[in-house]
Amino acid sequence: MNLMMDGKIYIMPFSWTHYGHYIQYPNRKGAACEVVLGGVYFPIENFATTPHFPNYRLGPLEDSACDTLGLLNHPLAWWRSDKDTTALHLVFTDNSSYNPETWHWDFGDGQVSSDTSPVHLYSQAGTYLVCLTVCNTNGCDTMCRGVNIETIGTEEPQYYEPIWTLYPNPAWDYLNIHFEYTGTKSCSSLVNVLGQTVLSQNIAGLESSVALSGVKPGLYLGVLTMQIGVFKVIVSR
Repeated sequence: MNLMMDGKIYIMPFSWTHYGHYIQYPNRKGAACEVVLGGVYFPIENFATTPHFPNYRLGPLEDSACDTLGLLNHPLAWWRSDKDTTALHLVFTDNSSYNPETWHWDFGDGQVSSDTSPVHLYSQAGTYLVCLTVCNTNGCDTMCRGVNIETIGTEEPQYYEPIWTLYPNPAWDYLNIHFEYTGTKSCSSLVNVLGQTVLSQNIAGLESSVALSGVKPGLYLGVLTMQIGVFKVIVSR
């Protein structure tokens, strides 16, 4: 596990693989930290290690034998933003360095916050200049960056009752697909994160079983043609 410059913790499994995982919000407790499995792709197969890089933001370690220059930890502001539950919600994550003690966010719409990593709701779409100022006893630093809030529709999305269900998920040796009525004919496919079809099988009737014996463990996108259905499938062993 390694904390990177973007404030996320990246995880490499102890097996030969092209895929790693990451924790989106390390400062949140429990499931709220949002662990994303298979969210990082490595072109070269890797084993139990992340790419090596120097940490340019270590800064002086005050009162240590190595701090022979007597430098002070002046803070360095840095942050990132992510979309939250709606288009008008933004999650701001503080990634500042050198021991900041206070935080001041200006969201560009007249609203401010002193939280370290706030969630902000904008009233309307547009482009806003967001500034974070961090301070400690040695000084302050400010980082400003424009964020674009996209326009969203005002109508509620239309809801359709599902005509099929699937189980178990995560799946091991097989995946069952159950339709709400008989006479259904379709083709089920599993697609990996590279867009490659790893399994395709014609199905018909009220309930069908798809064998997964040749499918490697991982997260796949399932597609039902004819019935226009898309779902996520986790294959485990």
